Amino acid sequence: MRNPLLASALALLAALGACESGPSTTDRDIRNLGVEELARWRDESSRLVVVDVRSESAYARGHIPGAIHRPLPRIREEDPALDGAERIVVYGEGWKDLRVPAATKKLIGLGDPNVWAFREGFARWRETDRAVRRADDRGAGSP
Repeated sequence: MRNPLLASALALLAALGACESGPSTTDRDIRNLGVEELARWRDESSRLVVVDVRSESAYARGHIPGAIHRPLPRIREEDPALDGAERIVVYGEGWKDLRVPAATKKLIGLGDPNVWAFREGFARWRETDRAVRRADDRGAGSP
């Protein structure tokens, strides 16, 4: 070919066409739950994993007791902390925290159908006077 740009574009299109694309995960796939339901699930299930996707400093200042810290880039397949989870609940700061739906969709896309988003987030958890854990509390921290 005479045009190297055209040749590169065609090669890229051919490579992308050869890629497998699994089913896409959309916002419609996200199941949301509220603060009361999350509190009840925490009381009822030892196989519930709560995932905090906020920054490390926000997690250190306070998080839902028992939550693990997994910023979006660290969410991956074969995470030992998620193995055997009956349900996974993802939360961030609040409704405007776009990391929550992104992380929820990522987990669903990795093949875990039992993922919920707590979109009300840590702000709502605090407002309802629920227990809060800090990284400097004994035994707290990111596994």
